[in-house]
This record gives sequence, structure tokens and C-alpha cells, in this order.
Amino acid sequence: MTNRTVSLCLVLWLTVGGLAVCEGKAHGNAPQDSDRNDLRSAEGDSPIFAPRKSGPSPGSLPAGAKQRVTLFAAASTTNALDEIKRQFRQRTGVNVQCSYAASSTLAQQITSGAAADVFVSANVKWAEYLDENGLVAKRLDLLENRMVVILPADSRISVHKVADLLSADVRHVALADTTSVPAGVYAKAALSQLGLWKRLEPKVVAAADVRQALFYVETGAAEAGIVYATDAAITPAVQVAVNIPPELTAPIRYPIVLLKKEAHNPAAVSLFRFLQSPEAAAIFQRYGFTVPSAASASTAPSASRAIPPPAPAAGPHRCTCRWLTRDEWTALWLSFQVAVCAALAGLPFAVALGYLLARVSFSGKWLVETAIHLPLVLPPVVTGYLLLVCFSPRGPVGSVLADWFGVKIVFTWLGAVLASAVVSFPLSVRAIRLAFQGVDPRLETAARSLGASRLTAFFTISLPLARRGLVAGWLLAFARSLGEFGATIMVAGNIQGQTRTIPLEIFSLTSRPGGIEQSWRLVGLSILLACGALAISELLERRQSQHESA
Repeated sequence: MTNRTVSLCLVLWLTVGGLAVCEGKAHGNAPQDSDRNDLRSAEGDSPIFAPRKSGPSPGSLPAGAKQRVTLFAAASTTNALDEIKRQFRQRTGVNVQCSYAASSTLAQQITSGAAADVFVSANVKWAEYLDENGLVAKRLDLLENRMVVILPADSRISVHKVADLLSADVRHVALADTTSVPAGVYAKAALSQLGLWKRLEPKVVAAADVRQALFYVETGAAEAGIVYATDAAITPAVQVAVNIPPELTAPIRYPIVLLKKEAHNPAAVSLFRFLQSPEAAAIFQRYGFTVPSAASASTAPSASRAIPPPAPAAGPHRCTCRWLTRDEWTALWLSFQVAVCAALAGLPFAVALGYLLARVSFSGKWLVETAIHLPLVLPPVVTGYLLLVCFSPRGPVGSVLADWFGVKIVFTWLGAVLASAVVSFPLSVRAIRLAFQGVDPRLETAARSLGASRLTAFFTISLPLARRGLVAGWLLAFARSLGEFGATIMVAGNIQGQTRTIPLEIFSLTSRPGGIEQSWRLVGLSILLACGALAISELLERRQSQHESA
């Protein structure tokens, strides 16, 4: 007991220390005036920003230059940039390592110290966010895009205008996260301009980025979606139903940024220039992007001011001095509901399989054990993908549930329960199996010799003696379900008030400026809940062991 108490005190001390540290971070993140002055000086004085009257081509490099460069880029540019980086490598011999994600996620990673050389954002405001943090040496508008409404290619739903998304046939509309991801922000702005946002919001499934929103429509998990025109053009699995008028959104511009710390890296500068070259422009245009003229690619502050990323709360954010917000309470309550139901739903099957594996030897037992424990070693996203394919309305299981019973699993609260139950199930089975192995099988044999059936012996002897192991297994499943993220976001999406559990709320917060500091409350709460559940589970298992040895 003493060792356990010391361990828990240490964890609590570290948690409180982390919460206190976030106050200091909240005070230290604002960009300083001196940083901005250094930036202006770098742009004016560095020879790489001087007008290029003549010289080497965009892809040329001096001898001995660095042979690798890291490019962070918005997910919607994936296909075009993959082709461009191959050409750049052929031209220069430099390998380009790419990281594709939501612009908001990438910008936050860069401010946290990620080793990026060049950044292509789908919204000028995330470039300005880096600028405000003193990280930008040079930036300009590289590309333009537009938004479209898409449906699955074989969809029979009639959508001829944006307002048709209100139809009862459209149950879910996939968008990138509307709080931070540019594609989602633009889509929300267009819907708001049309006066449709409030009515459509309950149908919205928030994806991590625009490519995930496209995937949801491709698989039929969502009946419709709003993505960039360039994303809709890369797959035959969707059809464009409506072209959203450009005047409903701010100009959709993609700035390219050369990071300040790489301003004198020849490979980074060469890639920065190559992306502006006619060769790169031809590839971008082939993938549906518009390449603006030099006049429209101005980097002046007034070039694009319409859609900013969510601003951080005014003033320093003191995590330890506020109660949870309404959204955080909702996420907490939803997490408890999902975790309890997931653990309870799997318990009867875990008891049956735990008893079977503990008591019975049979051919192929190792295959059963492998199948049960597979979610422990599979990446949760892979588990979520398989569940999404199986339980989507066009999947082998989801189609039966939808057609025969009118039940839809994906992008609902039930989807979150399903994902958590599958991922946590092996932990429950493992603990319960160990509990049954600790029960002397001779006790069951004696009961059966006195006339009790196998089922009666199980319920009157084995199950009561293994009860602490059952509770410990349930608690492990409950704790794992509280922390489930990867499979949940694939199967249930990230829907505020419906499927956004604590991990998804933390993920959403950290995609916004200032969100890392705001998320510390939920991070600390998650640690405390996990420690509490594990401590109780360990206590029960030890009591079970003491009872067996007595």
C-alpha cells in the first residue's frame, strides 16, 4: 500500500506541475516587437530576397548544399506536391520529406518546434499566425481554389443547390473541422452567408482535414460533403453536385512560407523558388488549382483578411483558476457515457471468452487468442478504418442494419461506443482470464460430482470467486475507453455534443491558436481519471491474489 500511495502522489504532483507550467507558457507565447523587427530586417537585408535579375534556375543548388528539405503542406495539395517533389528531386538531387495535414495542425506543430523548412497553407491567416510568432522569413500567395458540394458517385439523392443539403435524405454532411481547418472554415462561411449554417450544423461531421472529409463521402459514411474542387477531381468515387459561388467565401488562397530559421539554407530556398516556377505551376493547374498572377500574389497585410483562424482567449489563460467550460463538461459527460456502455457491452463476451480460454484446450486456440488481442497491437486508426468499412451504410454489416432495422452506427454515439468496446475488449478478456485461472478447477469438479450442472457450477462457484478479476477487467476496459481516439474519430467522427469525447476535445483545442494552453485542464483530468481507474483495478487484482493464496 505504501508503494502505491507514493506512486499516486508522484503522478498527482507531476500533473499539478504541468498545469502550473501552462500558465507560464500562456504568458510567453505572444510575439515580441523585436521579433517582427528582425523579420523585416531579414527580408530587407538577406541576399536571397533581393530581386533576381539573373542567375541560376529555380532548381539549381550550390555544391555541398544540404540534400534534404522538409515541406509541411495542407492536405488538399498532396497529389500535386507529390508530383512536384519528384521533379524537384530529378532536377536537384534533393529529397523532399513531406508532411500533409490540416493547415492548423501543421502551423501549431511549427510553432512547437517542428523541423519544417517550407510551409504551404490553405489559409493566409495561418501564415500570418506564424508571422506573428516571428517564424516567417518570406511568404507569398501561391495558389487559389474553390469549394464544391460532393456526393458519392452512385448516390441517388437529389442535390442541385446548397439548400438541398437540408433534405431528410442527407443525414450527415462531412466538413473539415469548422473551428480551425481552412476548408471547414470556408465551408461554414459559405453556409452562413446562405443562412443555412444553424439548420445544417446538427448534420455536420467534423473531419480532421479535408481529405478525411472526402474519404467519408467516398465510403458512403456521409451522404454529402463540402471540399475543395481539387479534392473532388482526384477520385471517381464522388460526384460534384454544386459549385459554391466564390463570392460566398473569402478568396481561397494558399500562401507559401519560407521559415525564418531556414532562410539561408540553399535547399529550402531552392524549393521555395521551384514551387513558384512555371513547371510547378503547370502541375498545380493540372490538378485543378488556379495560379494567381504576380499582382494578385502580393504579400501585403491587406491581401487577405477575411477568414482568420479562431483567436485565442484574450489575456493570459490561467488553466488552474477556471472551471471547465460548457463544451468541456459535455465532452466529459459523453466520455463517461461512452466508456461505461463500451465496458458493459463487452463484459458478457469477455467473461465467456475468458472462461473458455482459461478452462478449455482446443485446436486453433492460438487463432482465437490472436484475434482477441489483435486490437492491442493494431494501430487504432486501422481498427477504426476496418470498423468504418464494415459498419458504413454501404458496408456488409452497416447495410443490413440500415436496411432491415433502420439503425445507423457510423457518426453516431453508438459508433463511439463500438470503437471503444473493440479497442478495450482485449484488456478485459486478459484480466478476466487470469481471474478464472486463479480459481481451482477442482472446486467445479466437486460441485458437478454432487449433481450440479456445468452452468450451475459456473454461476455458483467460478463466477463469485473470480468477481474481483471481473471488476478489474471492467475497470481496465473503462479506462481504455476514456482515452480512445484513433478508432473513434474514424467511426464516429468529431461531432460536438454527440461524439466529441475528451480526447477529441483535446485534439480540437490543440488545432487552434492558444489551444495547447487551454487543453491542459482536460489533459490533467484525463491523467487523474486514468490513474484512479488503474489504482482501483490493481487493488482488486491484489486482493484476488491474496484470496487465492489464503
